[in-house]
Amino acid sequence: PATFSALDSHMRSLHPAVVAVEANLFFYAFIKGKGWPGYVQRFRDFVDGGKYNYQPDDKPYIRQQKIEVLETFRSGLMDTVPVSKLGMLLQRWHRQGAKIVLINFPLEEKLEMKKWNSKDTTVFFRNINYLEQYAPFTFLNERRAWPAEYFIDHAHLNKKGELRQSALFCEQVAKQLTT
Repeated sequence: PATFSALDSHMRSLHPAVVAVEANLFFYAFIKGKGWPGYVQRFRDFVDGGKYNYQPDDKPYIRQQKIEVLETFRSGLMDTVPVSKLGMLLQRWHRQGAKIVLINFPLEEKLEMKKWNSKDTTVFFRNINYLEQYAPFTFLNERRAWPAEYFIDHAHLNKKGELRQSALFCEQVAKQLTT
């Protein structure tokens, strides 16, 4: 959500028909400098015309890491302040006619079950309910637990997982465009 807020002036100039947001981002905040800034910078450069030339098939190598290591990337639970800033952007787009979809991307089975059985799930749903005050959305939350064969590590899909998730994602976007 902080990335969307930082790019607010550029994001306001967009007029999407469908906006898909990864719902997992409403669980945890992350530490800058630990694993994810490359993805964020690519997104920022794509939106604001920065130096990165967007190539959807250009993916960095992700090495397998233990769940305990991945969890050190978190800086705590997501707070409602950044959620409200994203909510204002989604509200603006909704008023322009955009349909909004929150999609819970899968995690490896062990991690997915841990996520949904954690006390943190209460904060996640608090954030989802809070976001709903800004704009209506469809929430695709199958709570599906996929086996390890679909993942590079515990949280990142491999090619087989990407194909499966892409089919589900495209189906949901198509539903939004036809309703």
